[in-house]
Amino acid sequence: MKILKVLGCGDAFGIGGRHTTSFLVKDEDCSFLIDGGSSSLVRLKQMGTSISQIEAIFISHFHGDHFGSIPFMVISCLYELQVKIPFTIYVQKELNKK
Repeated sequence: MKILKVLGCGDAFGIGGRHTTSFLVKDEDCSFLIDGGSSSLVRLKQMGTSISQIEAIFISHFHGDHFGSIPFMVISCLYELQVKIPFTIYVQKELNKK
């Protein structure tokens, strides 16, 4: 059974104490993120999911509050967990041109 966990659904500034946009989709076979806002890595840790378990990150659009945590996820894999980066990042075709 697939599970959708809302890691955050707030704006870029955390107004109202809500975390930036990110959704975790997981089942027995795979786990992936839809967006990776700046608070996503912290939220994953709070929910007991290691970034090393994430296979893919899908970025909906190129605003910082939807991808800001990705550099820190890479750093966490390489230096904190000392594992190879496990995820592939997927972006819209238009983003590949920039």
